[in-house]
Amino acid sequence: MVLPFTLRQLEYFAVTAELGSFRAAAAQCRVTETALGQSVTDLEAALGQTLFVRQRSRGVTPTSEGRALLVLARSLLDHAGELTVAAHELRSELSGPLRIGCYSSLSPFITPSIYADFAAPHPKLEVTITEGDPFELQDQLQEGKLDCVLLQQRQATRGVETRPLRRGETKVILSTRHPLAAQEQVALRDLVAEPMVLLDLPGVRSTLLPTLAEIGIQPRIGWRTTVFETVRSLVARNLGWSLLIHRPPTDLSYENLPLVTRKVAEPIATSDVSLGVLRGRRMSARMLAFEEHCREHFRRLDADTPLPAS
Repeated sequence: MVLPFTLRQLEYFAVTAELGSFRAAAAQCRVTETALGQSVTDLEAALGQTLFVRQRSRGVTPTSEGRALLVLARSLLDHAGELTVAAHELRSELSGPLRIGCYSSLSPFITPSIYADFAAPHPKLEVTITEGDPFELQDQLQEGKLDCVLLQQRQATRGVETRPLRRGETKVILSTRHPLAAQEQVALRDLVAEPMVLLDLPGVRSTLLPTLAEIGIQPRIGWRTTVFETVRSLVARNLGWSLLIHRPPTDLSYENLPLVTRKVAEPIATSDVSLGVLRGRRMSARMLAFEEHCREHFRRLDADTPLPAS
């Protein structure tokens, strides 16, 4: 589609509306008043709208149509400016601050790679990572204290756009001594009478438990811990079962006891590992590069490809 107007015409229109005078707008844009006035007239003809009421003694005033179109014109000009900045960033070495929030349970799976494989090769980047509760991290994102947040898609709050990085499938973990350990998939209804080991974090309680309630499962919580590996250790001791999305590459607990990971038989909702950003915010070159790094890192994990040594 060929546009009937140019960005330059929109710029002259926006500046004239802001200053209320062709003469003042021409001076700011460093063109003649005649050239600027003709450009605005051509824009009006292209759009089929009168954009200004012209008064010799009082300058110009946007019409109601002009005011409405001015909002769209400014948005287009803003995006054009962002395109220029993005093009410049892509030509340059990655540099500047990148403030990342990371859900604490996800951190062991991604933080080492961020520092070793992303930050270290780009010494001009100033990468900081804040670990914690996903809802508190998103509050910091909204307040402008963070640039992005790594979290589960179901944890996203209003105003946060999620960009999927890795499929998040909830799975059952059991001790190898559990009677159901040999099954390829396990029905949660067969486990509800047994104690569940809960990863007792706000981000889990507010997403996992309602998800279980949706399929009619009310687990009997026997053990609670805020530490991911303690969940696995308690399950490996055959003290209960649990549900986790993230899976280390080894099926051994810290005590070197074996575990098994099994699919859930019931149709339980997934929750992708995602990059959360403010809705409508422009993705800088360093944020786009970081997003791609995370996606490639999880591809390697899921393919059981050896990760590069530091």
